[in-house]
Amino acid sequence: MNVVTNLEYRRLELDSSNGIIEHDTDRGMRRYPEAALHARDAGLARLRMGEMMCAEGDFSQSAADWLSAAACFYLATDLTRMQEAFARVRKLDQEGKIPPERRDIHAAIKEREQQIKTLEQKLSQFRPAYDVFVGSAHTTSQEALDWLLRQVREFPGFTYLFATIASQAGRLGQRPLASEYLEWAERFDPGNPDLRHSGSLCCSSQGNLSADEGSRRVENC
Repeated sequence: MNVVTNLEYRRLELDSSNGIIEHDTDRGMRRYPEAALHARDAGLARLRMGEMMCAEGDFSQSAADWLSAAACFYLATDLTRMQEAFARVRKLDQEGKIPPERRDIHAAIKEREQQIKTLEQKLSQFRPAYDVFVGSAHTTSQEALDWLLRQVREFPGFTYLFATIASQAGRLGQRPLASEYLEWAERFDPGNPDLRHSGSLCCSSQGNLSADEGSRRVENC
């Protein structure tokens, strides 16, 4: 590894380690979206670290970094990135590039497999629970909003949840809350076309995502 690459790797390592510490701190203080954002960013850094090690031919370290990235994405409720990071490790393993004696890596592979299944199950259970507490017609009520807010602890980086909270809060006239969660939705998923009409959420008389838009986002969760 040349000097420039080494310095970049060490910077990413330090930044991502600090990000995990910040995640744990925010989580302990019940700042769940903030915690998830730190975890997501740490995962992106670890993903890059794994790419750098793979380019250097250090496949064991790249696998370790990608497994770490997957763990970070798990904390951020980011199933897609978690699966992508894990797929890279699985490919290395199938190609025989992870030594059998690296029991720590093989144990972490099994742990990530279980975490992926757990997150998949949690997300699949969200839809029927949403239909019970909010309804397929996306009913607006304080009770529905309260239920959605309680889900942030379990789904701290779930863009659809943030957008739905913003919609509910906007329709109930709670504009500061609507603005806060719309901002979180945009920070976790910038450029998402489903959020393109949401900018008027806090300044319109209705302050809500369209019913069709909300339905699309629930169906895709």
